[in-house]
Amino acid sequence: MRGLAIFIVVLNHTIVIGLAGLEKIQLQASGILLTILNILTTLGVYAVPIFLFFAGCYINYALEGRSLWNSYRIIFKTILIVLWPYIIWSILFYMVIYLDGRTYFTLWGYLKNLIVGYPYNFIPILIFYYLLSPILSKFKGYSFLIPICLIAVYQIFLIVLESPSFFGFSLPEYTHIFALPVLHETMRLWAIFFPMGLYVKSFTSMSEPHKRTYIIILSILAIAVLILSYLSLYGPLQLAWINFLVPIPFLLLSVLWERKKIPFLKFLERLGKRSYGLYFMNLIVLDGLVLIFNLFLKHNSNLIIFYFMGLFLVTLVLPVVFMEWVERKLNRKVYLYLFG
Repeated sequence: MRGLAIFIVVLNHTIVIGLAGLEKIQLQASGILLTILNILTTLGVYAVPIFLFFAGCYINYALEGRSLWNSYRIIFKTILIVLWPYIIWSILFYMVIYLDGRTYFTLWGYLKNLIVGYPYNFIPILIFYYLLSPILSKFKGYSFLIPICLIAVYQIFLIVLESPSFFGFSLPEYTHIFALPVLHETMRLWAIFFPMGLYVKSFTSMSEPHKRTYIIILSILAIAVLILSYLSLYGPLQLAWINFLVPIPFLLLSVLWERKKIPFLKFLERLGKRSYGLYFMNLIVLDGLVLIFNLFLKHNSNLIIFYFMGLFLVTLVLPVVFMEWVERKLNRKVYLYLFG
């Protein structure tokens, strides 16, 4: 499922950065194309939750039956696999935006960006949960409901703290001290998803009749919340909080599917294997492609649809081909340092 997540990330970034690129040459998408692009960008609500959820699933499998000491040995190795490419590609990104003349930072500013996760804001929360997971994984049986409920309550607290209008009330000013530094925004958006993946095994161990019932119920819920999300964004409803719920039934449903019945399985597995590298390279490759494509597009609005199709396909395929070349021509250790 990481393949699906990175597919959505690339699609979302392509649309957002592509639209910004059009503005630079005094062009804009309009009509049915703009409507389709807007609808597709809303799928971005699934991307990071899928990453975090299946990272939790993997960690649950990796730590099962291990002592706290051995668990942390695995966790530190896992963190290094993510951290090295994060640092390398962040520095490359800062060099690109510096040379492009868009943004300048002091040395402290660049270090601060690395700490808070700019532009890869998914990484700090992932490392945070990696560090917590040996402790969280010790909750067995129904006791997993304790951390799940506490984390869910904390996420709701952060949502109310940031957006009081969501639930119609605000919190006292002093409660801001309980918002975690660095992580408060990503925890507000995605706090519940890694723990869901960590404990989802408790949900999947059920009989076939129960599983079929859950699949039907979750399918209905997944479609219903997605429709409500679209109606909230583009229709008469005002349900700003619905996007926080949209990924939940889909994620629970995804672990009940038969693997062989997943559409485009081999393609998604190929993407999933390269997902971290695709994530790190995506913004840099897109920025370069937008500059090149804009030279050819000029003021020809008839080519805008091909502009987006080209951006998406090249951004998706080129990094995968490059990573496969690196893995084939260089040793595995170099690949892990570069792409995780």
